[in-house]
Amino acid sequence: MFKKFKLPLIGCIVFFLALYFSFRLEKSSAQLKVKKIFYVPPYSYINTISGSFKVSVADIFYIRAILSIAEEEKEYLDYILSNLRLAVELDPRLTSAYIIGGIVAPRGKEEIPQGIQFLKEGMARNPQEWRIPFWVAFNYFQLEDYLKAGQYYKIASLLPDAPRYLKGLTAWSYYKGGKSDLGALFLEGMLDSVNDPGVLKSIERKVEWLKNIVFLEKKIAEFKNIFGQWPKDLNELVDKGLIKEIPKDPFGKGYYLDDRWYDSRYVGKVKSRF
Repeated sequence: MFKKFKLPLIGCIVFFLALYFSFRLEKSSAQLKVKKIFYVPPYSYINTISGSFKVSVADIFYIRAILSIAEEEKEYLDYILSNLRLAVELDPRLTSAYIIGGIVAPRGKEEIPQGIQFLKEGMARNPQEWRIPFWVAFNYFQLEDYLKAGQYYKIASLLPDAPRYLKGLTAWSYYKGGKSDLGALFLEGMLDSVNDPGVLKSIERKVEWLKNIVFLEKKIAEFKNIFGQWPKDLNELVDKGLIKEIPKDPFGKGYYLDDRWYDSRYVGKVKSRF
């Protein structure tokens, strides 16, 4: 029986010794006030020596990444993601690693793109897991790339077990990105597949809400072509005879003209207090 377990046992001992000395090397380099060495063994090597203990070894690298999140060195994000990549190579079911690497580890907007890339790697490995594209969308929303956010909310919303609210987030992201027409089209495409009367009514109200915004923005562009300037508020559309009245907001909050004139993305855009 000893012979049966001899090789895997030796492999595990070698692995844990390598990991131990790796930690010791990092600690001693810090004490000597020299640059730390961020070393993660190659997958081929770890895969060979871990034998039937791959899941346990994956957990070690997963924990190693988590313990490094509090560190302040610039190189640590690459180090964290390298540990997490190794963990998911060894145990593809460790989907929480993508949340750690994509959402928790980045420490500012400048690092979010790396988090997005790591999450997209997770999407390729786990194409049916709605949570991963959901967090990709969340990161794009933080970067104020609302159209990209809407794209990935849409992907997430169409996957098995995805919660219903994701469809609303898709439309909301398109709206934030100044593409209310895309939001309306997306929601209209859902109407035939909805059986619940309450959900159907909610979607219809959102479609009406977005279509009103699209209509008003077209009239604003028409106003600009006729008069050579943007209207100061929506009432000017009525005063100049372009519309009979401002459409009623189905949510009861009303529409208004975005006044952020310093940013060309918002010129001629209609917003709602919803």
